[in-house]
Amino acid sequence: MSDFSFLKTGSGLAGADGNAELPPQIQALMLALAQSAFTTAGKFAIARRSGTVTRHDMVLALKYEAREFFERPDLDSLFGQALAKLQEGEDKEGEGEESEDEEGEEEEGEEGEEGEEGEDEEGSGDDEDEGEEEEEDAAPCDPEKLRAAVAMREVALRYAAAWGEWQPDDPALRTIKDAIDAADASS
Repeated sequence: MSDFSFLKTGSGLAGADGNAELPPQIQALMLALAQSAFTTAGKFAIARRSGTVTRHDMVLALKYEAREFFERPDLDSLFGQALAKLQEGEDKEGEGEESEDEEGEEEEGEEGEEGEEGEDEEGSGDDEDEGEEEEEDAAPCDPEKLRAAVAMREVALRYAAAWGEWQPDDPALRTIKDAIDAADASS
């Protein structure tokens, strides 16, 4: 496994004004953690037999990954891929900004049109309820993948039930837990 001791020191995370950029290693770990949480949230939607990932799925996935991510046997690989992606993004930063701006303008126009049509549907219920009602939208799933997703979600529900009592000793995990708590409370 790679040396992740830089997580425990906290050194270099922020300057006196708190605005310093995170070191690339921490950015890569957070990217890998977020990607894992997105994938896990998708599995939780599958476990609910839904075609839609809800806010609840995402929060549950973040809590699951906070407990499981650093124990993954493929952590080195995920970290390496995320670090390479970040380095690739830095290399293309100048040329990518122009094309992103042009694409963003097109997407904004499209979103505006869709937003006008969808205004009547706003406020139809909160995210958690919507996901539970959309079971007919789920695509057929391999029974083995469904069983695995259901089992993973059951573990995550146990983690979520004990979330308030979980007090990790590791400073990095405490920081991740605090961030998840803050994100969950803000919505």
